[in-house]
Amino acid sequence: MEGENAMRRRKTYGKSAESSSSGNTDKGKTKDERESDFIENGCKASPDDEEDDEEDDETGESPAQSINTKRDTSNRPDHYKKMHADVCVVHDCDKEKLKELGYEFIRYSRPVDQFDRISVIRQDRYLYAWVRDSEGNEFEYFAPKKDEERPCVFENESKKLLLTPGASIYCDETWVDTKVKDKNGKIHYQKRYMWVIVNMTTKVCYYMYGRRKRKVIEEFLKGFTGTLMTDAYAAYTYFCKLKDCVHVCCWAHVRRIFDSALRDYKDGRAKAFIVSL
Repeated sequence: MEGENAMRRRKTYGKSAESSSSGNTDKGKTKDERESDFIENGCKASPDDEEDDEEDDETGESPAQSINTKRDTSNRPDHYKKMHADVCVVHDCDKEKLKELGYEFIRYSRPVDQFDRISVIRQDRYLYAWVRDSEGNEFEYFAPKKDEERPCVFENESKKLLLTPGASIYCDETWVDTKVKDKNGKIHYQKRYMWVIVNMTTKVCYYMYGRRKRKVIEEFLKGFTGTLMTDAYAAYTYFCKLKDCVHVCCWAHVRRIFDSALRDYKDGRAKAFIVSL
């Protein structure tokens, strides 16, 4: 067994994992070994694990990658160096609901943390349970409590708050990797486009998934009267022709072009535009 574990460590972390005379003794362990240590520690993270998490958050790399390369993080904002939030909300698993589903609670597994990665204000920690079903299968499961279930806001209601007459809204689009299941049941990732529309007055942020075509955003914003701020994507020029919709350009996107001219092409003339913007 020790030989198999050593072989796993060599494959995952390289030969440097075979001899670690000092430092964290948890480095180089397999996932199964870490899970065993987690159980022996009363299902609580050890100080060594917390140190590992801080290192991973700072570099954004796995231990295997950090052996050979070191990512430069000197230009990152301070809140990126250690991922933490001002508010941490802990969500416990509903054990009564597990019984209703026919699952036997065995123990807590490692908690799952989710961050608001844009503002890093809130951290949600979900206490997953390791359960056993009637057939003896064991797996992780999380059942939210009733008082923590968030009500669903219907599409039409949220659109009314988003597209209030006379409001100023901000729109941008980007691509994301989306997990999909093919005909054979295999899970893989495909490129999908996501539109983001924000109304700062009503505090509504709307995510819409679809194709990156003009007709998608044209149909969604049909009948909107107010100010629309976007980047220079050609699809948005349609809104310049509308009578009751004022289309303005996002200066942050404009500034980024001059930043690139100065940084990547050493064009000193860009400095004047950057200062003015």
